Formats: sequence, C-alpha cells, structure tokens
Amino acid sequence: MREKYLESVVKELWINMDIKDKMPKSVAGVDGSNVRVDFQGFTLYGVDAVATFYDDVKDLKYSNSKVYALADLDVLIPPRARERIDLYREILEAKTALLTVLENDVELLLMDGSLKSVLITPSIEPIVVAMDKVSKIFGDHVYLELYNLLSKSLRSYDKLRDQPIITKLLITDESKVLTEDDYLAVVLLEYIEKLESYRRLLLKCFEKDTLLAFISKTGRSQAYFADLGKKLRKYIPADITVFQNLTSSPGYSKPRMEDRPIKGMPNILSLREFYDKLRIAVTYIRLEEGGPVLKLEIPYIINVDASTIEGDTIRLLSYLKGISPQGYPYVLMEAHELSRISKDTINRIIYSLDLIPQRTGREVLEGWLM
Repeated sequence: MREKYLESVVKELWINMDIKDKMPKSVAGVDGSNVRVDFQGFTLYGVDAVATFYDDVKDLKYSNSKVYALADLDVLIPPRARERIDLYREILEAKTALLTVLENDVELLLMDGSLKSVLITPSIEPIVVAMDKVSKIFGDHVYLELYNLLSKSLRSYDKLRDQPIITKLLITDESKVLTEDDYLAVVLLEYIEKLESYRRLLLKCFEKDTLLAFISKTGRSQAYFADLGKKLRKYIPADITVFQNLTSSPGYSKPRMEDRPIKGMPNILSLREFYDKLRIAVTYIRLEEGGPVLKLEIPYIINVDASTIEGDTIRLLSYLKGISPQGYPYVLMEAHELSRISKDTINRIIYSLDLIPQRTGREVLEGWLM
C-alpha cells in the first residue's frame, strides 16, 4: 500500500514529454580527473580538467571544434593531501570552463557533477578560526593578492596553463615553516580560490546568456521525498533512484529550488554576498524511453520565476536530446575520456622520477615477512 502511494506521488512529479531535439549553435562539456600515490611522508598527485567545444552547425553536424586543457602535477606533504587534491581538480574544472566561455560564444555549457557539492565548505569549520590563522601566517592582504593574481592568470590560455593553481604562489615561502595546524589556513585559501573561480564562471555565463547546467549520473539527495518518508515512517532511497525505477518515459521531474542560500560561505572578497543570492534549481531528466535518469542543476540569481526555470529545463531537454547518444551528452563523455589519468600514466611518471624503491615502506616489511 505504501509503495503504491509512492508511485502515485512520483506520477504527480514526473512530466512526460515528447522531446523534440534542437541542436544548440554551440556547446561545451567540462570534466576533470585526479590521481594520487602515497609515499612515505608525501603524496604525488596529478590533476587535470578538459573542455571540449563545438560550434558552426552544418547539416546537423558541428564543423568546428576546440579542446582546452589544464593540468597540474606536484607533491604534497601531509596533512589534508586528499582533500586538497579534490580542491585542485574542482578549481581546474571551473577555470577551464571559464576560459572556454571567455574565448568563445558558448550557448550551452555542461559540467560534470553537482554545483551544490562543489560549493560545500571543506572540513575547516569554524571558518573564523581558519581566517584567523590566515591573518597570522599570510596577512590580511593575501586575499586581495590572490584575487589580482587570478585576474592576471586569466588573461590568456598560456598564462593559465603556466599558473593553474594561484594559491601555490602565495604559500610557497621558504621563510614560513607550516605546522599541521597551519594547513587549516592553506585549505581556506585554496577554497577561496575555488569559490572565486566559480563566481567568475557563473557571472560570465549570466553576462553572456550562456545556459549553464551541471549533470550527474548519480546522487544521494532525498529532497523530493524526505517529507514523504517521514509521513510513511519508511526509508525512501535517493531521488534519482526513485525516478529511475518508478518512471520509464522521456521527461523531467517538476524542478525544485530551495529558498535558502548555501550555508557557510566566508565573508571574504564579497563572496558571501554573491553566494547568498545564488539559487540552484534541481530536476531529474530522461532523454529517451527506458534510458538513464540524470540529475540536472541550473544556477540562477534570486528572484527567478518558476516559468523561467521550466522554460530553461525544456530548452535543455531539447538541446540535450540531439547531442546525447544513449541518453548522455556526447561532449561530457568526450571530456571524461580526454581528462582521465590512467594508472599507466602515473606509473610512468613514478618510474621516471625513480621513486619506486621508496613508495610506501611496505616493501621492506613484505620482504621480512616472505
């Protein structure tokens, strides 16, 4: 009986649609990758981001294409290495997307993943404590310095490739010996660089009327059915799982947008002021009968009305239908493949640096145990 009730709710939320495909005049897809290998006392990592861009439609095909790529290979010492590597990848994805929009007339920009997840504060709470450490170690002027260096790096593709992570220029000072607690300040600076990079991307898309969407094949959000689960006193799986299993037709779920701003934004470089105005509309879509359900996020500045969100969702479905073989955007599949850092690649780098004998220290232990 409860399952039937859930089905009836899903039926009310899911809008069936005969999607008519319409190719955007230009489209770009962005994805990134990272890999790391832990050694004794340090971590070797590689991160990259790739944007594939297509325009100039002729005979229902794009006749022009470009690829933009940013990458960084370096060593980090503990602590927080894994967390910082994720930050670097997200920074590169934002900058690669921004570069593509700056240099081209992009009608549709697709980014892999979730904007909500990207903007979540890393484990540096309370932020005021991290801000105090930044002031003591680097000085209050460091935020403006970061802002200006970021602006300079974005002046050309070559500059951006030379300096993909600006924060590194600010924290590389032999006169400063950082303790484990001091890395709280480093992570905050890297988080600020990420927030500023995404702010610039969002503002440029709003300015150029580029339709920006974040697309996920997975998700754990339960926003659609949380209240229903409480009412039924029963666990309901993630929204994407429910729509995948209880619908089969092409269409979309009625878009949802929270009225509240994203929590925990730092009051630095007016970032809190900007992100307090940002709202993210969420919907789930299917492009073909029996195909995969995808999570779709569309960012807006507050005061957007429901009809605008509905119109953008329908326009996106039409655009995506024509460029999504097997129900998933080709530009994102291509960006994913181009950005993927294989194990063979990182192993060749390790061998070239002659790091194998001291990889983890387990080699000695295993030798004793044999």
